[in-house]
Amino acid sequence: MLLIEKTERFTNFFSQVNNLRTLTGTLPTEIGLWEYLESFFFGSVDGLSGTLPSQIGNWGLLRLFQVYNMDFSGTLPSTIGNWKLLQTFRVDSVVRLSGTIPDVIVGWPGLKAFQMDNLNISGSLPNNIGNWRNLTFFEMMYDPHVASTIPTSIGNWKKLHLLNFQHVGISGTIPTEIGNFPQLTFFCLSHADVVGTIPTTIGGWDSLGYFKLAYLYNIVGVIPTEIGRWRHITIFQMFSVGQLTGTIPTLIGNWQSVQYFEITNNSLSGTIPTTIQNWHEIKLFDLATLPSITGTIPSNVDGWKHLFFL
Repeated sequence: MLLIEKTERFTNFFSQVNNLRTLTGTLPTEIGLWEYLESFFFGSVDGLSGTLPSQIGNWGLLRLFQVYNMDFSGTLPSTIGNWKLLQTFRVDSVVRLSGTIPDVIVGWPGLKAFQMDNLNISGSLPNNIGNWRNLTFFEMMYDPHVASTIPTSIGNWKKLHLLNFQHVGISGTIPTEIGNFPQLTFFCLSHADVVGTIPTTIGGWDSLGYFKLAYLYNIVGVIPTEIGRWRHITIFQMFSVGQLTGTIPTLIGNWQSVQYFEITNNSLSGTIPTTIQNWHEIKLFDLATLPSITGTIPSNVDGWKHLFFL
């Protein structure tokens, strides 16, 4: 049983620190009395179930909300839109949480991190999530019931460092506005139903270190030559982007930090660029299942001293 006292003025609630792993039952509505709460971190309490009470919307000072590996059911209450100071929202492996993504989340102007992984939630991403102008981290993985396009308003996320969509019902095209992330270091889009081409605007990701496109069977067009401008890329992966055509851009020879380069199972043609001989940090080089690629590995690759897979 949780002891609820308004006068205790809780500011931080951590299930692990407070030794609450043995709790059973449900969350009482009285937790809404914690009006001074700034952090709510709750996870792996096996005996606790039920729904998230709407009274959590009373936490007007909340800055961090993280719930993981819980048996909560029901929906996300619309009252969470009252968290005007929220900076971090993470819900992970709450597999019985259902309903739709509440539109009220666009009212979190100071949000920096958003994560929804392994939920039973459905619906689409609100169009105005671009209101999160301080966002640095966005991740949705293993949410197969979400059916959404990527809102063009995400172009407002000028401070974004990580964008990760995996096994989510994303459709439509990749918006050109995705190139508006000058601080992006990590990008992954896999197992989605997106169509159209890879925007040339991604060449503006000057800080990018990790890039992955995988199992996107309806992407067409070519690999943009603009990716040759990436100076910090260390991992580049394209798996089963099945309808890509054209050649491997020669400008990738400018990548001085690349360590893992993998392109498999698509319709690229042409030869292997000789410029890759400049990759002195390369560890893994894989061009499997590319029947239209011809030629050989450039002979002058003496600098590939770290290579362990070819």
